Amino acid sequence: MTDQEINEMVARKLGIELGNLKPRDYCHSIKAAWEVVEKAQALGSFALIFSYVEPGLWYAGWGSTGVEGFEFDLDATADTAPRAICEAFLKLEDK
Repeated sequence: MTDQEINEMVARKLGIELGNLKPRDYCHSIKAAWEVVEKAQALGSFALIFSYVEPGLWYAGWGSTGVEGFEFDLDATADTAPRAICEAFLKLEDK
């Protein structure tokens, strides 16, 4: 998927009606991507975001607490933290 397609999908998942408007750049702006983190938290998930030892690789995942402790099922890796956040968010089911 292109960044533009991801930005549009994220905006729709956030409940933003775009019409003819261009979505925010969730894939590159950490400020915009943090809105995504806050939405995931509102849905009952917590975020785990970190960089790998390998430069230029970021992980984002959504977790929940379960019987076995913390569970991370919905995650993604990307070359930037905002892109990883977006890709993981798109896997998160609405509750």
